[in-house]
Amino acid sequence: MLKKAQKGNSEAFIQLLQTEKVKLYKTAYIYMKNENDTLDVVQDTVTKAFANINSVKSEQYFSTWLMKILINTALEHLRKNSKIVLMHEGVVEQGQAYSHDERMDLLHAIEQLEEKYKTVLLQLCWKMAKGL
Repeated sequence: MLKKAQKGNSEAFIQLLQTEKVKLYKTAYIYMKNENDTLDVVQDTVTKAFANINSVKSEQYFSTWLMKILINTALEHLRKNSKIVLMHEGVVEQGQAYSHDERMDLLHAIEQLEEKYKTVLLQLCWKMAKGL
């Protein structure tokens, strides 16, 4: 699929994105904390990814490559807008067996991390959720 996308096939590119769309949205939301900014970051990410699809060396790296673009784009938006980012409980998946207070404590702890550590933690969480 990657090779087709690299040759300009927009349908192939869309198919590559289909498996990543939920992860993109959720990760962007963790950084942006509101739907409008989240959608802006996802849109900018997709645009950048489409423009630079030829820089991906192998399909197995597509997800990581795309996530790096998303995180850099989110941080760029935050710096550009100098927003104060607040956490709220909607970021944690609802089906989990954690109390409201536990979710808030976890989210607050994540928010206190430096961006580089937050990014690593989020990447680990996604890998664990995918069973990697």
